[in-house]
Amino acid sequence: MTTSKYFKEEEFKKASPPCSLQNMKQDFITLLDKTREAAKIPFHINCAYRSVEHEKKMGRSGTSAHTEGRAADVRAKDSRSKFLIVDAAIRAGITRIGVHKDFIHLDNSQKLDYKVLWLY
Repeated sequence: MTTSKYFKEEEFKKASPPCSLQNMKQDFITLLDKTREAAKIPFHINCAYRSVEHEKKMGRSGTSAHTEGRAADVRAKDSRSKFLIVDAAIRAGITRIGVHKDFIHLDNSQKLDYKVLWLY
């Protein structure tokens, strides 16, 4: 059973697409909790788990870390939030970070290249 210090099941059900905390890998949620604690700001989960079918329906490859239960997009509307999230993620040990104008993608895929940072 996947558990979290900071994130509740309802937050994953409100994500787009809706999912469950139980779709997520515990080691990733532990890193996400550490990141949230280090950032010292609330996190709002925009997106977490996505099925391979959902990914392909959206025109994606179906191999994203979201399909592994090892990724979350955290809302970040301003530059201060972006900095705090990215800084905390690196210190917590998250090795894959994507920066979008509205969110920060965080993941610890064990299949995809690691120690990477990208822009959307």
